Amino acid sequence: MTQGWWSGFFDEQYSAIGLEGTDEKREATATLVAELLDIGPGDTVFDQCCGIGRVSIPLARRGIRVIGVDQAERYTTIATQRAAGLDAEFHAGDAYDFVAPRPCDAAFNWFTSFGYHRDDRVNVRMLHRAFESLKPGGRFALEIISMPKVFAEFRSCMLDRLPQADGELWLIQEPGIDFVNGMISGTWTFLKPDGTREVRRVENRAYMPHELARLFGEAGFVDVELLGPDKAPFERTSRRLIVRGRRPHSPTDV
Repeated sequence: MTQGWWSGFFDEQYSAIGLEGTDEKREATATLVAELLDIGPGDTVFDQCCGIGRVSIPLARRGIRVIGVDQAERYTTIATQRAAGLDAEFHAGDAYDFVAPRPCDAAFNWFTSFGYHRDDRVNVRMLHRAFESLKPGGRFALEIISMPKVFAEFRSCMLDRLPQADGELWLIQEPGIDFVNGMISGTWTFLKPDGTREVRRVENRAYMPHELARLFGEAGFVDVELLGPDKAPFERTSRRLIVRGRRPHSPTDV
């Protein structure tokens, strides 16, 4: 498996503060994904880096078949439990290597689950696996942080105070820009209700939109589009970036 900082970062503590969300947000995201990928009841969708299924499960409740993968086995266990009775399966595996066991009508990778490695040749492997998971003509959408907006509104320190059952958790995020390697590197400090402190390191490739479009092309996708979170064309002020592409129907479909 491809190992890195993410192998230990995504645990139950992160899940509780970063993956749950509200029912309203989960349903809104599922609606957006279904519209972007043009999928509905009876279709099969591949959720690459599925986490605890916060997008997949609302889709499955709408009659869409779901295949998900995540490197965190605990997350796929939670997703499987929550999807009981639905047409959904979740696999613990490496998204750099995992291909859906059956061809899918569409695929997606959501919430900045891409670009964790410093080497583009490694990162693009994930796009290849999404491509290989699709039927000819199937669409893939990648949702990621907008670097133009990050650079325009850069903050070197952010504080969140998060209520917990036993008190309040403080999360201090201190990002930094590594221009030499093209990375956003940062420190996450957790100040727990019991007074203990935990520090974790994270980093992401600081991909500009045109670089992601290029990687999509390298992976074989055509009709590549850059969209904002409202499905309108991406702007420099867009809060998030969605890259959408299509697997060709045939070698001549370009």
